[in-house]
Amino acid sequence: MSCGRSPPVESCSTSALVTRRRADHDDPTADLTNAERKVLDLIGDGLSNREIGERLGVAEKTVKNHITSLLAKMGLQRRTQVAACRRAARPGWRNG
Repeated sequence: MSCGRSPPVESCSTSALVTRRRADHDDPTADLTNAERKVLDLIGDGLSNREIGERLGVAEKTVKNHITSLLAKMGLQRRTQVAACRRAARPGWRNG
């Protein structure tokens, strides 16, 4: 098994990062549950799975399950894509 590298994230436009999503939504987070949205925000804060689990009072495996689900719903492949978009979407964030 080889370990592939993800291409650099140049922007957080949905066209650049979203590989698949429901066509009836412009917002790739529209189908997320409340728990998935919390995990999404905490990933953007830079927390690890363990830290997210401690913050939310759930097992690390539960956090991993939420991440797997939100990645699929958002059409993303990697957690780093989520983190990059969440950080870029915050007020005061400047890219370059």
